[in-house]
Amino acid sequence: MVQETRILHTADTHLGYRQYHNEVRRQDFFKAFEVVIQDAVDMQVDAVLCRSADNHSHNRIQLP
Repeated sequence: MVQETRILHTADTHLGYRQYHNEVRRQDFFKAFEVVIQDAVDMQVDAVLCRSADNHSHNRIQLP
């Protein structure tokens, strides 16, 4: 019997990025990611794969 593995894939989340140097936009990215994680919980996935290029290396993630 083959066991199914459920994976949710997301990309380009821009966590920690202050678009337009705006803290509100930074928080928007975190809120959107929270929705993705809640969807993963609701769908009972086995793993979440988050892939994002480090385009904003000068704005490293700093958690609130």
